[in-house]
Amino acid sequence: MQSISWERDELQVQFGSCSKLSEVIDLIEQDCWNKGHVVCQVCLNGSILSEEDEVRLAESGLSDIQSIEVKIQSVNEVLTRTKMDMEAWAQKAIDFCERCVKCLQEGQLEWVNTHFVDLAEGLNWYVESLYVVKSSIRTLTENQKIDDSWIKAEKRFHATVKEMVTAFEGQDYILLQDVMEYDLPDILNKWLELLDTEVKMEV
Repeated sequence: MQSISWERDELQVQFGSCSKLSEVIDLIEQDCWNKGHVVCQVCLNGSILSEEDEVRLAESGLSDIQSIEVKIQSVNEVLTRTKMDMEAWAQKAIDFCERCVKCLQEGQLEWVNTHFVDLAEGLNWYVESLYVVKSSIRTLTENQKIDDSWIKAEKRFHATVKEMVTAFEGQDYILLQDVMEYDLPDILNKWLELLDTEVKMEV
């Protein structure tokens, strides 16, 4: 990763129009994105900021900032890593669905109820990753239009996840088994296919 840093005087010159920390970070992220890079880490006055820190300190004024350093990666690098992580997770999720279906068939509801949250959290991460991939493709290709098959898969994916969560929360284990046996693995396999055909990056 590359590093870019600004000291107090440089911040006043480059970000003098900003009144608070959140505005400075937004400008840095937008500028990096326009140049084909993603901000992966922000350090304020020598300390790494977590997402919670950014929210807590968002209203801090420029006078409170001694220095800012950001770690950046190219969109290409982020996209390649994200694609690999998504492919690996999708395969694990498909295997997980197979085990859940078996447990549901055998009446082992306690195991399903205990581990379902792991799948739900993973799916939330997957949704966020899909957004990163789609935005990265647009940036790298300078094309605002995403292939129709991608848009259709997104709609189907969201509908499938919603149906599965609703079935779980309503304890409709017959519907849950059906979704996890057929619908979710099918759409995850579709994503594996789309990631392979639509995301052609050099590792």
